[in-house]
Amino acid sequence: MSATLPLTVFPPIKTRLEPTATNSYRLEIEPLIPGFGQTFGNSIRRILLSSIPGFGVTAVRINDLTHEFQPVKGVKEDAIDVVLNLKLIRGKILTNDQKATLVLKASKSGKIYAKDFKKEAKIEISNPDQYICELDGTADLEIEIDIERGIGYRNADEMDTIESPNPLDILVDTLFSPVTNVSLVIDKTRVGDKTNFDKIVVDFSTDGTVEVNDIVKYVFELLIDVYQKINSSLGVFLETGYSLPVLEKADSTSQTVASSSTSLLSLSDTDLSKRLIQILKKNDVSSVSDLQKFYTDGKTTDLYEFVGISEKYVTELKAFAATNSWE
Repeated sequence: MSATLPLTVFPPIKTRLEPTATNSYRLEIEPLIPGFGQTFGNSIRRILLSSIPGFGVTAVRINDLTHEFQPVKGVKEDAIDVVLNLKLIRGKILTNDQKATLVLKASKSGKIYAKDFKKEAKIEISNPDQYICELDGTADLEIEIDIERGIGYRNADEMDTIESPNPLDILVDTLFSPVTNVSLVIDKTRVGDKTNFDKIVVDFSTDGTVEVNDIVKYVFELLIDVYQKINSSLGVFLETGYSLPVLEKADSTSQTVASSSTSLLSLSDTDLSKRLIQILKKNDVSSVSDLQKFYTDGKTTDLYEFVGISEKYVTELKAFAATNSWE
């Protein structure tokens, strides 16, 4: 920590996490220095929405279908509707496996739900009443779904089909986040006689596959880890001897540096007229550095005598030389 920049002193911070409904919760953090409610609140909200590890359906197999636009015998819904309903199943893998598979077989008439999948010891469905389809009694339906671990959103096109070459796989877009909804409100709270301190109120809902304590803990551990990495990287950077440049009033030295930088330019990068540049290049003058030599070495007479150099171009060159302090 810099000796000249002491840390801002925060008042004692209190946090509360409480349920508001089934799989819905409220997180409150107060008090925060004015302005820090938005700073921290937006970070918390973004991580909750997009960066919490979770589970999702990544592939579906329905009988011998090879794509979701084929009809399914005995099923009242179109195959694409069945696939969309299967995507809504939220399963939790109870082991350390990356992927698990659920199987459903049905032939009787009636409605089919997620709870009709064969029970598996290593996976738990958090929404067993999720509707899948309805059979008319003539169906011989067999469904398999793959549930995987992941973070954020993954497009079906991004899946590695080399690892899963099954032609019966119907790959689906997957949202892995266990957090289904987040709202952020920044309120004001009192500290002593001051009433302008910030209070963060985050209401969020989950699909029940990840414990709420684990979700909230992950949010702050991720923030701490990222900030520590940035701070560590910055420390290594500063230890190399880097220092910020001091901005001072332009003087002859700075003009020399600017002139040196300009001399590296090609004539094509200057505002000289195109016809003049063509004439200069025909005489092996292709950069500002080449042009500068005619002034610093006292060769301006030769320059002005190039074939095609009219009085107009002489005036243009003199103005350019004066701008760069050569003349």
